Amino acid sequence: MEEPDNFETLLYDLFSETCSYLEQRGFQTIFQVRWPDKKIRISTDYMMRIMDNITSNIIKYADPSVPVKILSVDQGEMAGFCFENQIRLSGEKTQSNGIGLQSIKNMMEKMTGKCAVMKEKNGFRITILFPVADS
Repeated sequence: MEEPDNFETLLYDLFSETCSYLEQRGFQTIFQVRWPDKKIRISTDYMMRIMDNITSNIIKYADPSVPVKILSVDQGEMAGFCFENQIRLSGEKTQSNGIGLQSIKNMMEKMTGKCAVMKEKNGFRITILFPVADS
């Protein structure tokens, strides 16, 4: 784990690359992140893998006609972000083994963070939260 640093410093480039990649793959993104004035500790390697897994899941399962939302989440002692997307409705069912989501949860636990997944009707939301580091 790296030393604590500001959200924007740690995550701006990663989000920029993720949005750009999704747009190249035909998805619209709505980026509504307010960078909290808080510090977090991350493993850059884990964060890159987490973003790769999230992006891969969006490309496999999301409806490209509905924008992917990326939102900030601030819960006081925990802060992070979430991705929301519409699940693709198609005749062919893409099979999921859940390994990517479990991998994300495991990496977040190793960074003392949390990962919450919510599926309802045709919507999907994954929330990634980090403990706020002492300044």
